[in-house]
Amino acid sequence: MKQKENVINEKSINDINYELLKKQFPHAVCVDEDGKYSIDPQKLQMSLDPSKANIKEDNLDALKILRQNYFEAIKMIYIDPPYNTKNDGFVYNDNFTSSTEETLEELGYDKEYVDYIENIQGAKTHSGWLSFMYPRLLLARDLLKDDGVIFISIDDNEVAQLKLLCDDIFGGDNFISQLIWKKKAGGGSDAKYFADDHEYILTYAKNENSINRFFTKMNDKQKKEYKYKDENFDLLGLYKRKNLYQSGIDDDRPNLRYEVIAPDNTKILPPTIWRWSKETLQKEMNKNKVDIIKNSKGVWQVFTKNYMFEDDNSERLIKPRTILTDFGLTRDGNNDIKLLFTNQYFSYPKPKKLIKHLLEIITKDNDIILDFFAGSGTTAHAVMDLNAQDDLLAFTQNRVESSEDILYNLLVAESLPLSTKIKTLIEDKLHLASNVAFVLGDISINELITKLKPQKELEYITIYSPNISDDKFTLELESAVASIGIKTDKIKFRG
Repeated sequence: MKQKENVINEKSINDINYELLKKQFPHAVCVDEDGKYSIDPQKLQMSLDPSKANIKEDNLDALKILRQNYFEAIKMIYIDPPYNTKNDGFVYNDNFTSSTEETLEELGYDKEYVDYIENIQGAKTHSGWLSFMYPRLLLARDLLKDDGVIFISIDDNEVAQLKLLCDDIFGGDNFISQLIWKKKAGGGSDAKYFADDHEYILTYAKNENSINRFFTKMNDKQKKEYKYKDENFDLLGLYKRKNLYQSGIDDDRPNLRYEVIAPDNTKILPPTIWRWSKETLQKEMNKNKVDIIKNSKGVWQVFTKNYMFEDDNSERLIKPRTILTDFGLTRDGNNDIKLLFTNQYFSYPKPKKLIKHLLEIITKDNDIILDFFAGSGTTAHAVMDLNAQDDLLAFTQNRVESSEDILYNLLVAESLPLSTKIKTLIEDKLHLASNVAFVLGDISINELITKLKPQKELEYITIYSPNISDDKFTLELESAVASIGIKTDKIKFRG
């Protein structure tokens, strides 16, 4: 009798196989209402080799699978989720249903948080959006490296709720900043109250104590401030001037208020206090890293020199700002998409320039980037652009460049095909390719305007800064090219 029970209760081969598959691929196999086994081939493919999967489903499923292979492996996550506006087509349950609790249980997360989210602002519309975002952000936190960072675009509809949610998921101590991105240049005359010019990017660290300080490369506008040249140029490049005095008199630091002797022996005192001690100033003066000059009123002033490059010949990095006014507008995002598609498939895509800025702040070589609300693919596009630029940088640093080398590298930097027809206007110094003029060497403003004025297709001017030694050219450039219809934002300084 005992032997008969064992035979009756013995598991079938199907049962055994199901349990094995369920253990290894829990998201890919299930038992339907009729007790029959089924396998989701796409989920199984994602588990085995995500690169060959055709994902057209909820990104939550993809995140579950990614967690298996990329747990604490992602350096940066950028997402642009639904904003929960009346116009963004966001559809989700407006309360916490049993399926939401089951999802959290399946993920292994604490369900006690449900009541907290449901009661935020006491509004079902917020509750539904938060129930949508909650498990995705929990998974995002699991995917981030210890020194990883997440950037989340959002607007006024849910920014307050998102901040509370992220404080609990990532920890309030790991809040980095709430960036403000200027998305419009004008318009909004039909607004009820204020014209809506901006959105936000909430920034959180996985572990604030583990991340490095944020720095980014200078943009073209910032590089234009470096317009002076001295004998340190070959090593440190151009420099900009910064007044040595600082605001506010500190009575407790008399060592910062001392006389500096001008070239004509005039004694210069700061209107407040100096930024450097007398010993530091003398040390930098010995290196010719200080300018003492008269201003337009004939008053002597003391300036420190900030060079474009550090002593190790690396480009000077700067602290990023919280207000993003020079990193593309919504219309630029639309133009980026038009270059890829004939039709406008996506609404309000973020500009590539904005995402590239965020990438430059946090990422290095071989870091893994994730965007699980990929939409138009702007994040991927920005990563590819930066990868191409890094290849360009490596290429230029390891060889002595001819004018031809520089020109072809600049073609790549301006996203022009290498097959673009090039018109030489001044040998080795001025060339026209498509709608871009490339200035590769010293020429006079008059020569530039004379050669460019007849070029009807001209829209942009790119200057290779290392080969320009004439400060007057840089200073007079903007006003001069305005006479032929080239605006400031169409001028780029490279190199």
